[in-house]
Amino acid sequence: MTILGEQIEKTLLPGMSIPDEWDELFAWIESNHLYIDKDAGRIGFLFPEDELKSGWTETERLGGTNIELFAEGNVNLSYWFGHDRAEFLVFY
Repeated sequence: MTILGEQIEKTLLPGMSIPDEWDELFAWIESNHLYIDKDAGRIGFLFPEDELKSGWTETERLGGTNIELFAEGNVNLSYWFGHDRAEFLVFY
């Protein structure tokens, strides 16, 4: 299992698991070095963040759109995962 997968799996309720397809995505992210490590855990990206943001201005997002997938602070977290723990990773 990948580091991203291991960190997310620690937040799951008993009986829950990460689908193989997600771990394949995490392996692709890690093999392409599309991540940074923070004290709270690993953050994965789907595109090199520095390249994506290099063309951004105050009014335009040339090079793509930044999509963040995260649970922290979401009022519906308890409905999604059966708990309100915020120890999830952020994906861009």
